[in-house]
Amino acid sequence: MEFWIHNHLLDDFSELYARRELGFYGRKQISFLSLPDLIRSKETERENDWQDISFLEEILDQRNLNQAKSAEETVSAIANLRSVRGLESAIENDFFVNRNDVETALRKAKNPITRAFLLPFAPNLEAELPNDEMLPSAFRKHLKLVEPSGSRHLALVEAVRLRYKRASQEIDRADKDEHRKKQQK
Repeated sequence: MEFWIHNHLLDDFSELYARRELGFYGRKQISFLSLPDLIRSKETERENDWQDISFLEEILDQRNLNQAKSAEETVSAIANLRSVRGLESAIENDFFVNRNDVETALRKAKNPITRAFLLPFAPNLEAELPNDEMLPSAFRKHLKLVEPSGSRHLALVEAVRLRYKRASQEIDRADKDEHRKKQQK
């Protein structure tokens, strides 16, 4: 178990506590990090954390998709997709039928992996996406042309995921190096 006073990956304790999830440990109800915060906390330089993330993303996607009962919840669920299994489930359950929902979700999506999943379903929004290193214009131009959920689409998503992972690992490594230097002073 790991404890820290400050973690560069997470918000302040009060914000985390407001988003906490309750569960039982034995017979006692306790607070846990919310699933999105737990995923964020694992975006470290350690490879085993990224294996955990893959599993946790699938759980979060299924939870979000299963809870989506209204158009607003549907938009939120697809605006946060992070796994191939989640994408497949969303397609099977007709979450991509309403083009307005998909476009709204793509505009709301913050994660470049999610944007890579959604762009082939709303290619006309490619120019609206912000420029960033994880989803550069060359990737976006290809994503708007591929068949949604086809092998080229999924390969591009995985390329974006790898860029995201490497950037996150570098940020974590740099933060830890800075922390070590401060402790040595």
